[in-house]
Amino acid sequence: MANVCVSLGIQALVFQSSIQQNLKYLLEEDDNIRSDSLNAVLQVLENILNDQTQLNELFKQLIDSSLAEVTNFYQLFWKSALQTLCRFVEECIFVDISNVLTSFMQKATSHLETVHGMKWDIKIPNSWLSQPFVSSVIPPSPSTQNDNEGFNLLFKVIFLQRGRLSHIHRMMAWHPEYLRRFHKASSMVLRVEESPLPLAWRQFLCIMACTEHKCSYLLEYHIKEFLEEDGDQEWLKGVENTPQKIKNISEFNALLAHQPWRINNHVMEGLLKGDAAWSPAEIMNAILILSTIHSLSSLVYALGILPEIDSVFVLQQSKRLCSPNMSRPDCQP
Repeated sequence: MANVCVSLGIQALVFQSSIQQNLKYLLEEDDNIRSDSLNAVLQVLENILNDQTQLNELFKQLIDSSLAEVTNFYQLFWKSALQTLCRFVEECIFVDISNVLTSFMQKATSHLETVHGMKWDIKIPNSWLSQPFVSSVIPPSPSTQNDNEGFNLLFKVIFLQRGRLSHIHRMMAWHPEYLRRFHKASSMVLRVEESPLPLAWRQFLCIMACTEHKCSYLLEYHIKEFLEEDGDQEWLKGVENTPQKIKNISEFNALLAHQPWRINNHVMEGLLKGDAAWSPAEIMNAILILSTIHSLSSLVYALGILPEIDSVFVLQQSKRLCSPNMSRPDCQP
């Protein structure tokens, strides 16, 4: 049963990532381009809303057919879609898009309840400057409670680049200069094209790093980023389904997370030599990513970061993505 729940959670994340990819077309400063993109996205959603068969036709490559006997894909899709749209409206800096998407969500929830008997308890946000609860222990940042033009501009830049404004970013607003530096550094490490490692590989390294600390918030965040970068869904079923190169760095990741003093020449030679060897540039990039996410996981726990409103993560998945070596008594934190 746990494996089924995990698979359903991944399927929901796949749906959400696909929707988010389409929503990214709305991140245009040009009003005409943004309007055309919005109409295209709404047309796809309208087609699925009015005709269930359109879901299989439009998302055929994304649906895990092995789950057909245990779930209603139409219902799972709309739960995932409405959660994603709510989060997007909450964070969107374009009033016209927020208004149109809000109107669509109201129409969709009414249709789903009337025609399909699906009831949704969805609270649609009023503004991208609204203050969601982002932490279980710390109040919203005072920087976002005032009309601070410089600060709001930073939020807009982050949203336009990423298509989302995460709770981590909102919490870091307590220290605006730190947020600026964090955003610049993380963009350089994870999002620039010029890098020794592909974008999807970098996101998967993030997934491996946060699973070592069982940080479900970051795990879901980076799974979505991984899928948006066209990462292989099979990798999410466990490290054993990844290329040998990824398998080779699994034990190193566990040591770096819990016992970094055990990393020696022998460990490094195991990565830099052999048929699936990492190049020096690749391993330096990987170490930077892994160590960054390890420390960020601790920050998430310390600040009591709460999940976004579109969170669907199933925690058991972390057990399947952790290094197999973590089960050894001598590799525990």
